[in-house]
Amino acid sequence: MFSMDHCRYRAAEKGLSLLELLAALFILGLLATLVPPALDSVGGGWKLRADARNVESVLRWAQNAAVADGVPAYVLYDVPQRTFWVRHREEPVSACQLSRDIRFEAVRMGTIRIVNDRARITAYPDGTVDAHQVVLSGRKGRRMSIRFDRLTGEAIYEETADASR
Repeated sequence: MFSMDHCRYRAAEKGLSLLELLAALFILGLLATLVPPALDSVGGGWKLRADARNVESVLRWAQNAAVADGVPAYVLYDVPQRTFWVRHREEPVSACQLSRDIRFEAVRMGTIRIVNDRARITAYPDGTVDAHQVVLSGRKGRRMSIRFDRLTGEAIYEETADASR
């Protein structure tokens, strides 16, 4: 007949053996060494894209405030300090700073390229904005260019990476 002896749990086996514990610690150590560099290379791109979206959001905020109140609003980019904000009705609002590894490479307004100063972009009550381009750069030669259309304020993104790095 059928015996149940082979299905019983052995009560003496509780916990892990030293060999199993060492194997688990080795695998965790290996993962701790390999995963952060892989996440870092992905993270740089995410930070760059997130900061680019923040730049667009601040411009949209200024555009909406200008239309709603019927007076111009301004986006100010402080290139050396890596900050940008909206000034509306002479009050600074909605201040942002770029992530630690991201910087403004330049703000371009037509033929003017601003690299060591502040740039002021106007959002007008009719919904238009000054046409301009913001170039952000991150680690490992990653760059994000955001061009803003004069009539619509539409943001056009272009991400590039320097292959030589």
